[in-house]
Amino acid sequence: MNKLMILIMVLFGVQIASSQNLTVNQLLELSASNLAEVQEKLTSDKWYFFQAKDASERRFGNVKFVYDTPDIKNPGNGGKYLITYFYSDFKSAKTLEISFRIEESYKLYCKQIENLKFKLVSSTTEKGNIVKVYKKNGFIIEVTLPPNFENGKSYKFLFAEKSDYKKYIE
Repeated sequence: MNKLMILIMVLFGVQIASSQNLTVNQLLELSASNLAEVQEKLTSDKWYFFQAKDASERRFGNVKFVYDTPDIKNPGNGGKYLITYFYSDFKSAKTLEISFRIEESYKLYCKQIENLKFKLVSSTTEKGNIVKVYKKNGFIIEVTLPPNFENGKSYKFLFAEKSDYKKYIE
């Protein structure tokens, strides 16, 4: 009986991990990619282009993708996973952020960050959230942990090369 329960738990964990089909390694690779590469990879993995804002000399552009299509008729029922890719036509800057409300995915990403040997370099609060910054080689991962999940608050993982970190403008 115990073996059956362990098997069920493992299968449940695999389902959660594969529900949006991107690992921390893949998100790091996408953060260093250009817009066309990001679009091709995400749409081939069943992500949907959602919206875009053009880049200008003063503001970085961004392109948003959702994993499961949101219910347009019900604005409160959005997609479970949202990726925002920040880019510039005028400066070298590429950053990618994934946000979601699923605690199991948060734990899975944190475990992957630990397994990849990223080092926690800072931890603070920002706009009522806990913000942790991890660093390894030339990459930065910023993790935002909300106090609760009411009113649409989400976990956020920002992936950037060190030279691009904090260059984007929302």
